[in-house]
Amino acid sequence: MLHFSDSPAFVFTQHKADAPQRTRPGLTSHALLQRGDVEDTELAVTWVDVAPGDAQEPHRHPSEQVYVVTRGEGRIHVNDEAEDVTAGDLARIPPGATHFVENTGPEVLSYVSAATPSFDATAQYDRAGSLSFGASQAEASSPSGSLRAHLRHQFRHADGQILEVLGALGPEAAPERAVRLLAHQLRAQDVWLGRIQGEADLPALWAEDALADCRARAEASHAAWQRFLKDCAPGDFSRTVRYENSTGKQFTSKLREICGHVVNHATHHRAQIAALIREAGGDPPVTDYIFWARSPFRKRCAVDAVVEPRL
Repeated sequence: MLHFSDSPAFVFTQHKADAPQRTRPGLTSHALLQRGDVEDTELAVTWVDVAPGDAQEPHRHPSEQVYVVTRGEGRIHVNDEAEDVTAGDLARIPPGATHFVENTGPEVLSYVSAATPSFDATAQYDRAGSLSFGASQAEASSPSGSLRAHLRHQFRHADGQILEVLGALGPEAAPERAVRLLAHQLRAQDVWLGRIQGEADLPALWAEDALADCRARAEASHAAWQRFLKDCAPGDFSRTVRYENSTGKQFTSKLREICGHVVNHATHHRAQIAALIREAGGDPPVTDYIFWARSPFRKRCAVDAVVEPRL
């Protein structure tokens, strides 16, 4: 069933049991939305279940595909690249790329495959096995939408990789200065979001947070920024924000300037952290934005909420 809003975006909710089904040994697919169901679009959405130890056949599509894993563990292969995925992970498959999904876990691997040309997609699942899928062309067609989409991508990238490397080094080997810089970067993100939203009680910019504290703050900060950016209306990025700096001085800045600063501030400190990891004998991840943007794998990038469906 399709539910359209007054905006260029639309959302539909579909139970996979009501969708046309194709089955072969080890794999079942449900066509939740077929090409032509949405007027003037080529949008198509399929729910796929892969049995443990099985895999799709390698194949291609003429348009970009978005794969959102809803349960289980597996590996997505795209041309010569492959990456392990789990519930909540997302991969964008470039047009014409040879790709397939294999189930590497002990239970059924479920994912949603969406052909989404020019769409920004979100998805949500419930325990009854229903999928709520939202797509919008507004991100690509309006300047404010394009900026919003770009900023959401910027905020999604890189911090998790730094946390993984510091965690692999262990609490004793992780450079103290690197952890302190990461804590500062994450706290600064929270401070700026609080200033934008007019909050009075803001965290200190510098503190002796442990690595576990950084991980918890990173998850919460990421979610808060994604919610904020998603809800920004056209024109919001041009509005003026009044705030106090850390010494109590009053300033005004455009929202787009603040968002740009937060992204650049994080990039600056990630470079410092990478150097400290290397000095400690570790192997820092590549956190260049363009490296991430070129990759088909973008972890936990478009799923607003995932609840394991009942099969």
